[in-house]
Amino acid sequence: YDRHGVPLNVNRDAMNLCIDLAALREPGETPRRLVEKTVALSNRLAPLLGPGALLTAASPADVARQVIQAPALPVVVWRDLSPSQIARWAVHECAFPAIRLMPETTRCYLLPDKGFHVRGFAATAGPSPGASRDYAYCLPGTAGRCGLEQVCDDRLRGRPGEIVLQVDVCGYRTAVLDCREPVAGEDVVLSLDIRLQCYAEEALAERTGAVVVLDPATGDVLAMASSPAGRLDGSSADYAALAADRARNPLLNRAVGQVYSPGSTFKPLVAVAALISGTVSHNAGFSCAGAFRYGRHRVGCWRQGGHGRLDFTGAIEQSCNCAFCEMASRLGPAPIATTAEAFGLGRRTGIELPGEAAGIVPSPEWKRAAASLPEDERRWWPGDTFNLGLGQGYLCVTPLQMAAACAALANGGRLFRPRLILDGSAPPPVSEIAAAPAALAAVRLGMEAVVDGRRGTGREARVEGVRMAAKTGTAQAGTPARPRTWAWMILYAPVEAPRYAVAMVIEDGASGGSAVAPRLGAMMRRVFNAEGQTAEPWLALRD
Repeated sequence: YDRHGVPLNVNRDAMNLCIDLAALREPGETPRRLVEKTVALSNRLAPLLGPGALLTAASPADVARQVIQAPALPVVVWRDLSPSQIARWAVHECAFPAIRLMPETTRCYLLPDKGFHVRGFAATAGPSPGASRDYAYCLPGTAGRCGLEQVCDDRLRGRPGEIVLQVDVCGYRTAVLDCREPVAGEDVVLSLDIRLQCYAEEALAERTGAVVVLDPATGDVLAMASSPAGRLDGSSADYAALAADRARNPLLNRAVGQVYSPGSTFKPLVAVAALISGTVSHNAGFSCAGAFRYGRHRVGCWRQGGHGRLDFTGAIEQSCNCAFCEMASRLGPAPIATTAEAFGLGRRTGIELPGEAAGIVPSPEWKRAAASLPEDERRWWPGDTFNLGLGQGYLCVTPLQMAAACAALANGGRLFRPRLILDGSAPPPVSEIAAAPAALAAVRLGMEAVVDGRRGTGREARVEGVRMAAKTGTAQAGTPARPRTWAWMILYAPVEAPRYAVAMVIEDGASGGSAVAPRLGAMMRRVFNAEGQTAEPWLALRD
């Protein structure tokens, strides 16, 4: 269930038609002859069941396999009958004494095209664990294959039932000696708000990338979308097709398993580091003539003509490279790296999903020890410091990490472990950022100007009547032969009492201000318009 009780992955009862081999078999009959009779009897049922029956018929090979390997069990010849087919069968039931209806539980996915990477799916597997004795015959169960279905598999499965059968010398059932009822698995309530999940996925609109929405007060994941994605149907064939798609890699959850250079979305953390260290005050001024020079080094600003004179708020609002290179040169790499790690970068968050990446927060010590770098490239240069100050170079993060860092900026410096499974408790923060409230307030003021300022880079994300704070970013990646761009934006809202902290990245986007800000603005308009609505309209989607 989602956090409002909307069912997501549920069990559904299905009715199957089965043939009792012991009742159908005549004394001395060979297995081959019994297979022929079983298939013929199954075919006789097709016109009685009506349209659609052929889509659910067992194949002759399946019938033969069970007659040979498990003759004590009924053979399922028609699966998941519709109510009308069950009614047609009831008319003719007396004419087929060897055939009976048998219930079966199947996994059903409501809104199957939403939350693929988070929810996961269960598919046919071997016998369920928890049996009190070895099985002679096992009806196939289901097992979680990915996402939270896999993580919560033991809780969701429950315990299987058992039947002790007496069989004759040929293995056919003659009596039932004992049985143990199955025990249902637990329900799991997720932190997701399925409405926000839909909005997040629609905001990506088929672009490759990811978006994460957190509750800044708890770290609850309200939405987590990654594109491209698959569809939840539990089909092994479809899963294999997704796994074979190496070009698009739809099985990769880019929100937690892919790392990107954060670009200018990292600049608020650099600003916090500068204020903590005292090398820069919130009253500081900066000068931008279009490039920052340090000895022989020259770092261009994205605004070629320069920004002129800027105060601290304006440096964040306009994302001035010269101002942040100056901050980085005054700081040096160590305080920047320390602050980044305090905000949770460079390590896994511990979210309840497999495949989470840790990312990298580079430092001179990290570079000296980096086995992936050639020996002659392990020295830390001033250019590395400037790259770090601009959120590029060796620095790499996941969208989830940036959403958690944005949440910490929004809530006054408390870093929470993002969670997807609710247990009724209020989680404590993992740590608190050692920054004066005035320092965080100054950075937040700059982030608010990114959206509401006259020259803010995130103006396209504005929502009428809602004060929001944000930071856009654009990071260069790839190779000279195939240059790539990561377009970013982090955002929290509303400013006065933050309820949402968001991070969004789009691969090969032009810039954060042009590729991401309009999408997040449209998404947040829908989010605020939906506040106060009940979940009842969404409950109707299960049908």
